[in-house]
Amino acid sequence: MNTQKERTVHFDQDLQIEAYRFHGIMQKFPNHFHTYYVIGFIEDGQRRLICQNQEYIIGKGDILLFNPYDNHTCEQIDHRTLDY
Repeated sequence: MNTQKERTVHFDQDLQIEAYRFHGIMQKFPNHFHTYYVIGFIEDGQRRLICQNQEYIIGKGDILLFNPYDNHTCEQIDHRTLDY
């Protein structure tokens, strides 16, 4: 298993879009929100997500959509890393 952590951020000037890639992440993400829409794709791993006081189990192949100001947090529920 590859345990190397990678965090990549890219901003496209023409489209005005930020793209993030997380690979090998095991950290908990604290409760937070964004002022913009967020679309996410889980490449690997499984997490417990709480969004707007609703709990979900998310995993490989799931697509996420957060509206602006949606409070959310997530943490791992197994010992596998997150690829997002």
